[in-house]
Amino acid sequence: MHSGEPLVPLRRYTLPFYILLVAWSGVIVLIGTLHYQQSVKGATELARTEARSSYERDLAYRHWAARAGGVYLPSDYMAPNPYLAHLPERDITTPAGQTLTLVNPAYMTRTVYEQSARKNHFYGRITGLEPINPDNAPDHWERAALQALQSSQTEVSELIEHQGKRQLRYMGPLRAEPGCLGCHNPNRYEVGDLIGGISVSARWSPYQKELTQQLQLLGGGYGVLWVLGVLGLLDMRRRVVQSLSGEREAREQLAQRERTLISQSQVAALGEMTSAIAHHWRQPLTVISLMVQEANEAWRSGDLDERYMARTTQKVKELTTELSETLTLLGGIHTRREDLLFCSAADQLEAVIELMRPELASEQIALSLKRPPLP
Repeated sequence: MHSGEPLVPLRRYTLPFYILLVAWSGVIVLIGTLHYQQSVKGATELARTEARSSYERDLAYRHWAARAGGVYLPSDYMAPNPYLAHLPERDITTPAGQTLTLVNPAYMTRTVYEQSARKNHFYGRITGLEPINPDNAPDHWERAALQALQSSQTEVSELIEHQGKRQLRYMGPLRAEPGCLGCHNPNRYEVGDLIGGISVSARWSPYQKELTQQLQLLGGGYGVLWVLGVLGLLDMRRRVVQSLSGEREAREQLAQRERTLISQSQVAALGEMTSAIAHHWRQPLTVISLMVQEANEAWRSGDLDERYMARTTQKVKELTTELSETLTLLGGIHTRREDLLFCSAADQLEAVIELMRPELASEQIALSLKRPPLP
């Protein structure tokens, strides 16, 4: 590669750097977004799993109570259920005189839910499309969930805003057992029919708090990873710039050496040309010196007449004209013109040949230059 070839500007490598920077940032954002979505999905699945566990636990002790036909508790601890007033043994008295009241599975489940709601972030209740107790009537979400369970869906869950708070709502099926038909219309339901569902609501705030902590750690980790990537890109760009700078310095040094060599070659060529000119001038100057001596002798001998002076003057004029033409050729070769746009190598060679022609002729050397025809 010639040293005069322009070096690729370093700023051309700035655009690829920014492209890589944007691409790296996009990768970090994409991976971080996917990780965030997975974290939210994991937190939601955890809340759903815990709500499902609560449903299965409540269903298990409800099943136990239903198989037993309900349990009797002291009436001073549990108020009698007004919806069981039609049962003749709703309230009984022990031989010791203590009054007991019958607590059916639904009443027991509702009481347990009301007490547990004060202690944890889960709240559950029994509901149905045809509840015996109006307090168990479903809300809008529960009604849609019960209808989905009727269409053979095994469970329903959703993360929604409920009562001004973000909650995970869960609904599992509640099917009729033999002990349930004492309260529910046996002509309307059979064992195994869907009579309602257990609705579980989980406050989202505990999961959101844990999720926020995870996301803070996640964001910090990805931030550090992004910074390390940017530092790597900056280091790579620095190395590229250093490499290109070293290449430019090497080219400049090579160009400087070439200029030095060219200058030395020009000086050597000029010395050779000066030597040739000196040799070329020696003969005419010698002739002129001899002619001056002859004129002096002719003047002393009285032979210096007008004819002799005219002949001598003409010969000296021819010789000086020849020397002047040599100076003109030399000046034409070395004259520098700032507005010179075209240089003919043939013209320069012809001028050099013409300058050295007397010396070549003295050595019996004939040299000619043939120009190719112009296109």
